[in-house]
Amino acid sequence: MVRILMGETPFTLTYGHEAMTSVEVGILASKGCDTSSFNKWVCPRAFKVGDLVLKQKGTTTRDKGKLGPQWEGPYVVTGNNHLGSYWLRDSQRNEPPHPWNTGRLWKFYC
Repeated sequence: MVRILMGETPFTLTYGHEAMTSVEVGILASKGCDTSSFNKWVCPRAFKVGDLVLKQKGTTTRDKGKLGPQWEGPYVVTGNNHLGSYWLRDSQRNEPPHPWNTGRLWKFYC
């Protein structure tokens, strides 16, 4: 870089700051990212006891692959532990061994 007697580059004299690479600009942009701009798209899901929900399948079946059904149910919400997870029960009154996170549940409308 060319420096003149004052110790500044022509870019600094013209624009008032030092030139930055695109990587440096990206780092500064990510540090200044406001969480409110991200959170405005997040829709929290809350279920009440008695709501019908669909549960996301953990694995795909070999015969259908990724084109098979991704959700199973409906299940009835029987309780919650206020940490975003819910206890479920199916139509035969079978209960899964553990609670399910809100991210893996979807409201079922009939």
